[in-house]
Amino acid sequence: MPRLCGSTACPAHLAPRPSIVARHQGLRHDRSGPAASFEIIANQAKVEVDAVKPESTLKDLGVASLEAIELIFDIEEHFDIHFPDQQGANFDSDTAQSLVDAVQKALDEKAAG
Repeated sequence: MPRLCGSTACPAHLAPRPSIVARHQGLRHDRSGPAASFEIIANQAKVEVDAVKPESTLKDLGVASLEAIELIFDIEEHFDIHFPDQQGANFDSDTAQSLVDAVQKALDEKAAG
């Protein structure tokens, strides 16, 4: 990744970030199911989706803290949800299943209005 200069006029800062749709068009599973979350996790971890197990932690999958932040943004954008700011990920202990559960909770809250 190129080092950013710190200037908001820098072309690197102005380059659009590929949308979640563009990066995840190849999802093989239901857009709203747990499998979609696992595929987004696998994409960010650069592993096959079969390597993502419910008990896998982000650390186990080699997802660094900055990548995990992007992962949270990707999940929020994909499912059109928002996680509360105080709901940070614990990269050593949070599992793929805990992310699926958090997505489901956010979807349920969104549906409840």
